[in-house]
Amino acid sequence: MIATSTGILLSVRHLAAGAGRRTTPVSAAAIQGSVYVGDHVGTGNTNGPATVYAFRASDGKLRWRRSLPCPLVAPVVVGTGMVYAYTAPCNQNRSALYALRSSDGVPTWHFTLLAPWASPTT
Repeated sequence: MIATSTGILLSVRHLAAGAGRRTTPVSAAAIQGSVYVGDHVGTGNTNGPATVYAFRASDGKLRWRRSLPCPLVAPVVVGTGMVYAYTAPCNQNRSALYALRSSDGVPTWHFTLLAPWASPTT
């Protein structure tokens, strides 16, 4: 949930999903008046694209969105003017780390991982 400056509560799932779209939110991070949300379509081993969104924290208005080729496997991380997104391997793509500009979502670089990705065990 996001509380706007007018006291309205917005659901991150609702903001990211849009009309008629089912998504599974992975993460949300808020910093400097913006909320960044990562979601993916599909679960488990299902291949599907991910989308990273930026919303204005004051009213929930969409600032930008960026599609990535594979599902996210970790929360988005925000810092120093960048949003970082880590994707799982899917189709013919390897795991990758993407750096998106927090101001407009434009990719500035991505790094393809040579080894298979793994989640830490608890």
